[in-house]
Amino acid sequence: MVEVRRARLDELPAAQQFYAATGYHAPIDAAAAIFLACQDTAIVGAAWLEHDQGLWVLRGMRVQAAHQRQGIGTQLLRAALEAVSVQPVYCVPYAHVGRLLERAGFARLPGSEAPPLLLARATDYRARGADVVLMRRQPAGAPNRVAV
Repeated sequence: MVEVRRARLDELPAAQQFYAATGYHAPIDAAAAIFLACQDTAIVGAAWLEHDQGLWVLRGMRVQAAHQRQGIGTQLLRAALEAVSVQPVYCVPYAHVGRLLERAGFARLPGSEAPPLLLARATDYRARGADVVLMRRQPAGAPNRVAV
């Protein structure tokens, strides 16, 4: 059974090791909200929310390959979004993750509406060959504009 919960401060080094093992090398900021999916004592998935330049940004959602397609990503996403349920949340995911995020209420965001921070990240990722999209999830009751 997999337990999804917010990481404790003493678990951040293990979360950083998990991220490195899954190819995500951004350093975790101690102020970030990290969510872990654990099976027994092993981390099998993680997601983090950071507050950057006044925006909540979902970053680094990863699930080990052997544990994918079991609903763990959905559980991580739900836990992270509940933590900031009254705020908009932005992300720059790989395009193939877009469907999962759309089911969680995210909508694609035109570049013309994207905050400069996210537009810069998307531009950087694309320059390195990543197929990414800009997305935003509005709080309940707020309209999400869908890009055409």
